[in-house]
Amino acid sequence: FRDRLPRGTALRRLARTYVVGMVHPADSGQCYHARQVTTPCLNAPEEVARDHAALIAAALVQTQRRTRCGATAATVRIHRVERAVDWHP
Repeated sequence: FRDRLPRGTALRRLARTYVVGMVHPADSGQCYHARQVTTPCLNAPEEVARDHAALIAAALVQTQRRTRCGATAATVRIHRVERAVDWHP
């Protein structure tokens, strides 16, 4: 079952969504990760929202990939935080 979000709610959520790119050292090279994160900051300034997105993404990578590649929030280096609407692969 899927429920459609009202247009205004979807646009507000999209405005708070960021793509975060991270890298950390792995065995003999570097391991890259990317996560799409919606911040809980409703009226926060841009810098605060970006910091929250980076923190949430690092925590997600640690919980999802630590056993696989050894990623931790302490070893992950954030190299890109962009709004999802501005992101281009």
